[in-house]
Amino acid sequence: MFALRKPLLYCLLLLATFNAPSYALDQARGTHQNHSEAISSSDAKENNQANDAKKNSQDDPRPRTKISWLGHGFLYLITSTDIRVAIDPFDYKKVNYTFPNNLSADIVLVTANTPDRSDWHRLIGDPQIFMSLTAIGTNQSNGILFKGISSFRDSQLEQGVGLNTIFTFSIDQVRYCALGALGHRINATLRRKIGRTDVLFLPIGNKALTPKHWWDIAEELKAKVIIPILYKTPKSGAYEMRNLDESGLENHKTIHLESNALALSSQKLPAEPTVFIFPTP
Repeated sequence: MFALRKPLLYCLLLLATFNAPSYALDQARGTHQNHSEAISSSDAKENNQANDAKKNSQDDPRPRTKISWLGHGFLYLITSTDIRVAIDPFDYKKVNYTFPNNLSADIVLVTANTPDRSDWHRLIGDPQIFMSLTAIGTNQSNGILFKGISSFRDSQLEQGVGLNTIFTFSIDQVRYCALGALGHRINATLRRKIGRTDVLFLPIGNKALTPKHWWDIAEELKAKVIIPILYKTPKSGAYEMRNLDESGLENHKTIHLESNALALSSQKLPAEPTVFIFPTP
């Protein structure tokens, strides 16, 4: 009889052990009881640091590119290998945005040789300049291929106000397109030259096209991330542009950023087209 009860006794003891409150289970369930007699404060701190590191690793995959909008059409990208790309740096005398001091660049892309987008002289370092019409075709700098595509600054094309260069390039496995001062809709030929686009810098304030036409371009290029630029703010000076409220972008999925920097990686691109709006710098 004792032989039969002994296994039963062991089972009861084992069950009691599993049902007893354990510090590890309490932590896993998110309880906040004081178990200082079992876990020292230093151990808890190490556990928290490990969990934070794991979370940061999941939320911040590599490689990634940091994107900043500095006002008007001025964009600034820093790759995961610390290559710095400036696009259309404005002349601070023409707008009221602040041109950052001691801003360095390795590469400068200028879509149109106009005062509001070609003041690269204020950048420090020894950047390679890809200047509008002279950058048409495929170029390379710091291991990055840039494609310059000829376009126009208004719908009158060759009879209009001048030429514009669209730039496409890939950084950290993400494809970018900067439309610059584009002033007309894109046809099948131009769409084919631009190719697949993950991130589109959209000059939504340019009144050469309606807000619907600008959004049509974003859809035609199948952009996943749309970053509006070149729209009217209190710092735009005398330039005639529509403001963001007139753009119609709020009718689409929109994220308002709290800081003037967006870190993107190929693993974190949104599944559907999403507008990322920067705060006014």
